[in-house]
Amino acid sequence: MEKNENAEQLLKERVLRLKTATELKEPDRVPIFFPTETWLASYTGYTVQEIIYDYNKMIKAIEKSIQEYRWDCVWGVGSIWPAQIFDAVGRLDYAASGSAFQVPDESYMTPEEYPELIADPYTFIVEKIMPRRCPELAKTFPRNAIALGKGASAFALFRSQMGAVARGWLQAFGIPLLVSGKTHPPFDMVSYCRGLKGLLLDTKRHPDLVKEACEALLPISIKYAMISHRVTPGGFSTVFVPPDAAILLSPSSFEKFYWPTFSKLMEAICEKDYNAFMMLEGNWEPYFDFLAQLPKGKIIAWMESTDMEKAKAVIGKTMCIAGDIPCALLGYGTEKEVIQYTRNLIDKMAPGGGFIVCSDKEMISHNDAKPENLLAVTKFVKEYGVYRK
Repeated sequence: MEKNENAEQLLKERVLRLKTATELKEPDRVPIFFPTETWLASYTGYTVQEIIYDYNKMIKAIEKSIQEYRWDCVWGVGSIWPAQIFDAVGRLDYAASGSAFQVPDESYMTPEEYPELIADPYTFIVEKIMPRRCPELAKTFPRNAIALGKGASAFALFRSQMGAVARGWLQAFGIPLLVSGKTHPPFDMVSYCRGLKGLLLDTKRHPDLVKEACEALLPISIKYAMISHRVTPGGFSTVFVPPDAAILLSPSSFEKFYWPTFSKLMEAICEKDYNAFMMLEGNWEPYFDFLAQLPKGKIIAWMESTDMEKAKAVIGKTMCIAGDIPCALLGYGTEKEVIQYTRNLIDKMAPGGGFIVCSDKEMISHNDAKPENLLAVTKFVKEYGVYRK
């Protein structure tokens, strides 16, 4: 990779810009990034299958976007997981189509097994859930052990190689990782065992067991955040926390089943002086009063289908807001339309700080953005999004 002579200075500027925005202050200008995900495949002339099976093609795709767009951070090196891991263990619920990953909703436990999950969640997940989700792990010894070894080796190789690549990007391009750790809220971890449909039924039929299961999984959720997180040199990165199932609950059910352990998880992350990055898919307006109670100046909330001005007014004093250029506009609109939308967005959201420009969704299909629109909006933000002291 060709080194940028100003890489060290660029890194300092970008990290400071992201930290300042996260702390709800005004940086030199509005930060910008786009979560490119599997959109990178078509952008680079590959198929999704090529980049999930070939690390080098995945790396080339990410590097091309870094060099051409020069955003303030890269989404993360681990956002596209390699297929070899899942092939090794026979996992069937993680399939790559022509444009994106699909994870069907399936149940891998019965309501009668809640006490076993609650009593020892780690053992239950390893010995019961993983073999059910990954058929090769359910085979008799030594086949299951070989499958586990292959999967673990593929994961270790991926982590090692991509970690080295990310360090190279820091030195060559001066670009930090936005996401450098991940965890899941306890309620979502229960859904990965029970399935969303089953879990939502359980909140009516077995409410006490659902609450106990969430409490039992909280220590694992917190530990996952701690051991996965790596601070980017320069001092900024986040733990990715996607509260996937939250908006399937009414506000009263959210308060009863989701909020108690979710809030504890977020507090634990922030108490470690880590930053958190929440992907808030769908409309989160009914839950704003809860979000406003989370630790101040440590969280980025990435909005999708939410009134951005209302978000700024209600939770903007607690967390940095990221969003919300529609992928539909990036993919099908004109440069003029994209720039006009971005101008209005900056006018509404940038004053006072605590705002980052990005798309409203992960970019997974080639239809999610035209490269020329991304270039146009990036140039515009760097010029128009400057804070004038």
